[in-house]
Amino acid sequence: YLGDSADRSAGDMASLQEAHSIEVQALRDAHAHHVETFAVHTRELVVARSQTSSVSDRLSFVEKLVGELAEKHEEEMRRFRVSNDRHASDWATHCSTHESLLERFALLEKKVGKLETEDPQKLCASLLQAESVVRETRLGGLEQKLESIERSMEGVASARG
Repeated sequence: YLGDSADRSAGDMASLQEAHSIEVQALRDAHAHHVETFAVHTRELVVARSQTSSVSDRLSFVEKLVGELAEKHEEEMRRFRVSNDRHASDWATHCSTHESLLERFALLEKKVGKLETEDPQKLCASLLQAESVVRETRLGGLEQKLESIERSMEGVASARG
């Protein structure tokens, strides 16, 4: 009975060794697969990191972009200020010319008022003379027309006076 038991134990031992060898081989295969998968993931991670920028690079890009936009904004503001100054100058010139024209019209009205108190025939003659001057200078500017009328009126007034 002892011999049979040893034979059975040896057979059990051989089958256990075989099962153990199968399990060890399965573990080795699983480990090899794990190492291969880990290597693939490592390569993919290296590629992914090389294709994305670091936070520092991104921040540098944003700072550069903001700096360029600030420079463009400053240039636009400078051009706006120049344009605004030119507009203000043109407006001041316009206003001074406008006041000058109003003063000249007031002077003409004053002279015409003086003429109304005088001889109606002389007044008619001076107005016809002024009208002919206006017609002659119709293609000229408004200031030239006013100057011509003023000279005509001054001539009529000095001829009377």
